[in-house]
Amino acid sequence: MNSRKLSSLLGFAQRSGRLASGQEAVETSMRRGRAKLLILAADAAPNTKSKLTNMAERWATPVYTCADKETLGVWVGRPRRAAVVVTDAGFAASIIRELGGPAP
Repeated sequence: MNSRKLSSLLGFAQRSGRLASGQEAVETSMRRGRAKLLILAADAAPNTKSKLTNMAERWATPVYTCADKETLGVWVGRPRRAAVVVTDAGFAASIIRELGGPAP
């Protein structure tokens, strides 16, 4: 994983309005079927991980865990973030490739 490239992709997705962050925004995006990728911070609370992972399974959204809350927040230009959702299929595919997953 190239953290510099991942940071750039997430930052660009945030600036272009293709990323939701924060518990409420993430849950809303997932419920509305907009989520193409869920990224969880490695140090997110167990309840948060469980709840969001269950939601992702329900809507067939890929889930990846990386970095910590502080780093994830820096990457998206916000304070500490336990989870972010990418809502654009193109950004999601690029980020998944960067995280070492299979191309969707």
